[in-house]
Amino acid sequence: MRKLDTVLLSEDNRIKFLRKSRHLTLRELGKILDIPDNSLSQYENGKRKTIPKDVLIELAEYFDVSVDYLMGRTLTKIDIIKNLNDNYILDKENPFYLGDKVRYHLNLLALQLPENIFEQRDFSDFTPRIQHYWEKNFDFLFVCDSIKAILNLDKVDITNSEIKYNIETEIKEVDYILTSTKISKSFNKIVENKLFNFGSERKDLMRFADKETIKFEIFNLEKALYNFLDELDDLPNNTEKQYTS
Repeated sequence: MRKLDTVLLSEDNRIKFLRKSRHLTLRELGKILDIPDNSLSQYENGKRKTIPKDVLIELAEYFDVSVDYLMGRTLTKIDIIKNLNDNYILDKENPFYLGDKVRYHLNLLALQLPENIFEQRDFSDFTPRIQHYWEKNFDFLFVCDSIKAILNLDKVDITNSEIKYNIETEIKEVDYILTSTKISKSFNKIVENKLFNFGSERKDLMRFADKETIKFEIFNLEKALYNFLDELDDLPNNTEKQYTS
């Protein structure tokens, strides 16, 4: 007989997601763990507000995840991908809308747009098919420092707006790489670091440095800009043909 100790069950629990990821029906999972399938269904759809503690632990051990993950408390890779998916299909007037930026990125890589592959239901239900599409084509997000930093955070510590901002920023940074030209590469090589250093130190420089030091730093930046101008004359105009494939 199971213990009667119970805990509150979050509506964001991942029991259904984990079950489907193993391609199990409610009956199959219930049989494996000796849990009535009608009880599992109620846990998944939020009709039961509590769950026996030993059942919760048993589910977590079976799926090899933490209890916090099972309860939907932590931010995961799937949450990032779902944020991308949900913001992709919003109306353009919505401040969370990511559609145009994502399409631009996909077009740069000559990839098929998801709306040309999937049905609307795939987006709204966030089906495994659409999950796979986003994970495959946006896997670079998960090697970016800003995204890695928020993974496994407690969900209460970060907003959807912050997640969207990190996704948007990292896509933009990758697109800067994809659209590099000979002019942009030359600028980065000759000027970028000096400009960045001057910008990050300018407040301290203008308040605490002596005039000779300020002149020296300005001269170094000016010299880099003039060196870039000299090289610019010999560079071809920006064209899409120069973009990284």
